[in-house]
Amino acid sequence: MLFLANMPLDVHALDDTYAGICELKAGCLPDTELHPGVLHHKIEFGERREIGGFAVEFIQARTDDGDEDNSPRANHRLQC
Repeated sequence: MLFLANMPLDVHALDDTYAGICELKAGCLPDTELHPGVLHHKIEFGERREIGGFAVEFIQARTDDGDEDNSPRANHRLQC
């Protein structure tokens, strides 16, 4: 887990991914606080961004239940 590095991180993903990060952190590192520089950058399907000098496009993969996440984009500090 990169959180062990105790450094700022910019994580670009859907809210579901952040929920998984928080669950993993709670299970593996329950007494560890995240570095205050760990940021949550929400993404949207079809969005294009430059991340670390690379052009990235976020595509939607099919799920078994057909559920889609179309939440509004926002950047904020990740809090678990």
